[in-house]
Amino acid sequence: MTVKVSVSLEGMSIDESFEGATADEIVGKMKARVARELSFPLKMAVNAMGNVVFTQEVVRRYNETKRLSLPLPATCQEFLTLAIQQGLATVD
Repeated sequence: MTVKVSVSLEGMSIDESFEGATADEIVGKMKARVARELSFPLKMAVNAMGNVVFTQEVVRRYNETKRLSLPLPATCQEFLTLAIQQGLATVD
């Protein structure tokens, strides 16, 4: 499965495709991509997060930025589904 992500939030812009066999694998690659852009302390914090915790933090920050109240995902698949519904990702 390939997921194309196009988002620009909080000074970070991502316009890339992530490929993996499962939603968890794809989110892991997204997390690694985001971590590359962060300062060392934030990179350490993100790398220490599990994939689901990472997705929940992303949704929390998205909600704050966009003044929304989207539900926090319980799984990586829920996160990808939410990203697609919000127009931030597509599946190729």
